[in-house]
Amino acid sequence: MVKYPEGKNDNEYTTDESIIGLGPWSVKNTKLRILNIGDNVVSHNDRSISDNQYLNTINFGSGIIPNKLAINISGNSVLMDINVSDNHISLCSEDGVVYDISKNTVWKYPEGRGDIDISSSATRIGPYAMAQCMQFKDEVIIPDNIEVIDTNGLYACQNITGIVFNSTSKLNTLGARSLQLLSRAKYGVFPASLKYMYDSALGSCWVMGSITFNSVEAPKLMDANNNKNSAVFGGELSQWTGRDATTRVVFVPTNATGYDDESWNNSIFSPERVSVSDSGDIKECYYTLSKTL
Repeated sequence: MVKYPEGKNDNEYTTDESIIGLGPWSVKNTKLRILNIGDNVVSHNDRSISDNQYLNTINFGSGIIPNKLAINISGNSVLMDINVSDNHISLCSEDGVVYDISKNTVWKYPEGRGDIDISSSATRIGPYAMAQCMQFKDEVIIPDNIEVIDTNGLYACQNITGIVFNSTSKLNTLGARSLQLLSRAKYGVFPASLKYMYDSALGSCWVMGSITFNSVEAPKLMDANNNKNSAVFGGELSQWTGRDATTRVVFVPTNATGYDDESWNNSIFSPERVSVSDSGDIKECYYTLSKTL
């Protein structure tokens, strides 16, 4: 299918049996509320289902391929339910959320939802699975069972004002650009279980003035090749975490080690400790962000 007409007033559309693929931007800016993708549809291309301001429900047949599905469903601001045929061999859905067949990975979360409600079996937020969820607002608490937020997992959720992981969180890894462009987030709280952070995981979090790491051993800052990487907080001045904040502080436990490693002691962080008390488990301000504009 090359293009569904934007001017049509139908509320619901079901793909014809002859259609086997969705072309780039083929269902874009439509008035559809329900989209039914038949079993014969296998492929999908760049942003094939995108920017539909009325679209509430997508029903996928058994043939749709998982690869890049999350990024090709984007910008549908009121989308509440994405359902997958029970006959699909590698995807499934539960309560309108798409998972891999084992329900270990959140594959695509509906962008119209304002809270995170996922299966307790899920341990991973997949690539782009929750990207550009503009209905996530205020403070967002990530469920404890999530161990990995993959590449671009929560990319550009620009209405979040704070990102928090509970002390009981099992988070181990923040993938590349996983929390990039949380442009209104003023603070982040990360659990003791966090071990790895990848390229630009916290890049372009422009007003994040307070970051709390509960890890006694500093998380390793890595690039795609698992080499040390100082660009986790943004590789260029325009991407530096907290660059517009007036107070920029990183809190770590008093007995923490590794935060003076060369990958942490870069142009973003001052190597000087300062004594700033804080309530809770964090007792000392270890570094302040040093760059100002």
